[in-house]
Amino acid sequence: NDGRLETVPSVHAKAQNEAPRAVLEEFGRTTASLPRDVAEAVGAGLMGADRLRDYLRFESKTPVLGWILRHCKPFRDRFLCDDKFILKLLAQEIIGNGTALVSEISERGADIWDEMEYVASDLIVGTFVEAAFVWVLAPKVPFPTLQPPTTGLTRWMSTLPSNLFEKEMAGRSFTLLQRGASFFSSAWSYAVIGLGSGVAGTAITYGLVEGRKVIDPGYELARTLPPVVKSSLGWAAFMGLSGNTRFQALEGVERLVQDTMGRTAPSFATDCAIIFLRLANNYWGGVQFVRFFRFLGLHETSGA
Repeated sequence: NDGRLETVPSVHAKAQNEAPRAVLEEFGRTTASLPRDVAEAVGAGLMGADRLRDYLRFESKTPVLGWILRHCKPFRDRFLCDDKFILKLLAQEIIGNGTALVSEISERGADIWDEMEYVASDLIVGTFVEAAFVWVLAPKVPFPTLQPPTTGLTRWMSTLPSNLFEKEMAGRSFTLLQRGASFFSSAWSYAVIGLGSGVAGTAITYGLVEGRKVIDPGYELARTLPPVVKSSLGWAAFMGLSGNTRFQALEGVERLVQDTMGRTAPSFATDCAIIFLRLANNYWGGVQFVRFFRFLGLHETSGA
């Protein structure tokens, strides 16, 4: 009897590993060709066949995406936690900058040509900011039991979810206090990113104005240029308050959509729902941005 009991775990482990090995053969790969963390997860039976197949499929799709997945562990971790991560990142960039432009036009109206330097700098900086909106809140611990040990503040920070609504898994659960702390932690991260974006955006605006003067010597400013400190603090406040709150809520709704539609609806339907949610969120965020900066007196023309 004791002998039979001892064979049960080994038989179960063998069954767990057979499917991933079949997937590796399907793609003509071996565990030695995988990134170290992925190979360890496969060997430990922590990575199922479907998850491994998704990873290898995306890795082999394009040279650029494959290179990033192989060599950028933070990017790979986020993808392994959420197979919609790449979709969300691309959608956020396209929709974010697209809806930002629509919002700029609708809010600025006839003044848009006089405020083109602001519009251009907002869109340039927005490319980086849109990626940050997805990156900061994306779950990033795909294999909790394989995490290296840490101490002190780093250890405590590693126990926090990436967003208020991150799903729990074996070896990684969260208290209400940890979820609340993650909200303020991400708000701080967004504020710091916003501050840096504000400095860069203001510098770009100044550069565009000077470039316009070179092209058109008769050009006269229709508004005073934004002060660097005030503009940067405005970016920090907007991202830490509006951005963090909106995208935290978006993460929660997207998780609900993925959990419910993912069971019954085709993947394409889930993708469309995610895109629609990000479209609505970004349009409202764009309107809020222009109104907030006008409230601060940073995006005004002299006649406004």
